[in-house]
Amino acid sequence: MTATKQDFTVYRGETKTLQVTVKDAAGAAFDLTGAPAVTWRLGPLAGGAATLTKSLGSGVTIVGATSGRFDVAVSAADSAAIAAGHYLHQAVVTDAAGDVETVTVGTVTVKERLS
Repeated sequence: MTATKQDFTVYRGETKTLQVTVKDAAGAAFDLTGAPAVTWRLGPLAGGAATLTKSLGSGVTIVGATSGRFDVAVSAADSAAIAAGHYLHQAVVTDAAGDVETVTVGTVTVKERLS
């Protein structure tokens, strides 16, 4: 179920919406109906404490439960607060049965904006 190499670039001070579609092992949309938790984190490539965290009701919105789709909203203030560099991002879903799964991972490149 984990989608790997979900890499993207964001410029500091930029607004970004990540659209994530969760698939099951057979490649079908994973039903997020009743999922009590969806958390997205961005942090150092080497691991450690998250630099930025978004969760349901606080930056993460399920926009198509039966189609497995949720969005992560990164505000301009969020991205402006992150130093330029390379980071790891991952999203974790707790489904209605209480099972916890990392559903997407990748690298984020944060770049400086030209003034």
